[in-house]
Amino acid sequence: MHTSQFFLGLFFSATVAFAQTKAIKSYYDADKKQLKEEYRVNDKDSTILEGLYKTFYQNGKPKTVGFYTNNQATDYWEYFYQNGNLKMEGLINNFINEGHWIYYYENGHKSHEGKMEKGKKNGYWRYYFEDGKIKTEGYFKENKNDGAWKYFYDDGTLKAISTYTYGTGYYTEFYEDGIKKSEGKINQGKSDSTWRYYHPNGKLKAVGKEWGGLKDGEWKYYYENGNASSIGYYIKGETNGYWRYYYENGNLSSQGVEKEGQKEGEWKMFYSSGKAKGSGEFKQGNGTYTEYHDNGKPKLRGEVKKGKYDGKWEYFYESGVKEGECEYRNGEGWYTGFYEEGSKKMEGMLNNGSKIEVWKLYKKDGTIAGYYKTYYDEGENQAMKPKQDSMVLMKRPGKTVKQTIKKSLPFKIRFYKPDPLVYKTFILSAEPLNLALGNNFPVNIEYYVQQKWGFEISLAYYRNPFFSNHQALPFKTDWYQGFGYGFRYKRYFYNPEFIGMPYIAGEIRGRTLAHNSKVLDTTGYYFNQRQLEVNETSYELNILIGDRLMKNFDRSGFTIDVYFGVGLGYKTYMKNYANNTEYDRIFNQVINATKFTFPFRFGVSLGYAF
Repeated sequence: MHTSQFFLGLFFSATVAFAQTKAIKSYYDADKKQLKEEYRVNDKDSTILEGLYKTFYQNGKPKTVGFYTNNQATDYWEYFYQNGNLKMEGLINNFINEGHWIYYYENGHKSHEGKMEKGKKNGYWRYYFEDGKIKTEGYFKENKNDGAWKYFYDDGTLKAISTYTYGTGYYTEFYEDGIKKSEGKINQGKSDSTWRYYHPNGKLKAVGKEWGGLKDGEWKYYYENGNASSIGYYIKGETNGYWRYYYENGNLSSQGVEKEGQKEGEWKMFYSSGKAKGSGEFKQGNGTYTEYHDNGKPKLRGEVKKGKYDGKWEYFYESGVKEGECEYRNGEGWYTGFYEEGSKKMEGMLNNGSKIEVWKLYKKDGTIAGYYKTYYDEGENQAMKPKQDSMVLMKRPGKTVKQTIKKSLPFKIRFYKPDPLVYKTFILSAEPLNLALGNNFPVNIEYYVQQKWGFEISLAYYRNPFFSNHQALPFKTDWYQGFGYGFRYKRYFYNPEFIGMPYIAGEIRGRTLAHNSKVLDTTGYYFNQRQLEVNETSYELNILIGDRLMKNFDRSGFTIDVYFGVGLGYKTYMKNYANNTEYDRIFNQVINATKFTFPFRFGVSLGYAF
């Protein structure tokens, strides 16, 4: 709390107010014992508030403390909870929040804080758990996420990262052990584009489109072993279309159409062995379901309403004799089971076909044999067949991981503006493929700003043939060596739908090559060996498209950069010998080359981010 600022404002306002204003008080009660508010108004116009303004709860604790100037809320304001603890504090200018604002939990600890400009969040903001540990931190621009944000578990472990541009960006969430949990695009606080969810072992759990925070189109769900668990379609968050469910061994479990989240038409069920198990006919989630034994006789049958067992259900032995019956209401009912000769065998509660609570067992003579309770391991009944063997209970395996951010929260990386949340590093790389394709060996160093920018300097050594002794080459052979240099400015576009990080880059390149050849000078009395030289200088301006693959895009690791592009070039040359047609033929490709060129660029660099 800015105590000195508050009391300075209080002293100044009070001095002015007492000179030119009069005090007003209002109360909750007619006896004027419970003060509601007190303030000062202009002496000449009682509708104009001037100076200190206070309001109170009925328990007498302060509710609001601030200042008015000519009927406009200004200066420093404080708001309180009913227990007297501070709720929020900050500057107000003509009823608009400005400057640094701090918000608190009811226990007095900070909830969040950051900068306000013209009533909107701008700049760095930080959010806290109630125990004071950091929950989320990042930047806003005009109330929209804009830049890099980080999210944490309550033990301080990194939970998620996101990078935004004015409310739109990519969000990646992790399990507490660092394994990726989910990833996808966020647009104004809602999931938007392809989203992927992962099991704790890192294997894909679900993938599909989300628009405006709702699933849409085809979705695929997977078991931890990689086999599909279900495949089907959504429309605006509800299941609509053909769905298939599978056992973990890959065999079909059930199939049918869903409409607006309910089963529609014929549904078929199968045993994990692949044999037919049962079928049902549904309309808006309501219908009759029948399941069969291997001999074709009914095993169970009953009605389903909105995906839950309803009414009377009957269960049968393979012989066709009734095994039991249950009267369901909203998915729950009391089951009574029988021995084949007709005496009571057991009784207890069922929830959509699964045993719950304590069950009572009987001997054939009617006396009580004992009690037992069925336990489930991760949703599967260990004393009965898996719940998924019941067609009506089939759900899409694995909960859809909900977006953990209810609001988007971030900041835009600007040139030369410090950003403590963005991973920055240097990447040292080389392009060994160029030895085979271009007889040169470039070494690059890039200043990399996480998922945003790259500034790369390249130095290359040219030599052709690269690994040969040039002095041992035949006469009239053109060989060269020299140096090249370049600068690239890269703009990365991180997107989990692509492999790596695509980018577009502008490149400036230059090189100086000394072309040489040995000849015999026959102009004199004796033949003399002479070395000719033509110096070639070239410049290029290129546009590149590439993709950087990194082991870890926000920490050290190996990286591969693949790129290609086109550009415009200009070449010049200078000879160290007088005009000579025979000599010129040796350097024909240099001397007669077009001055303006249209180079094609391709490269693969291998490197390490420090």
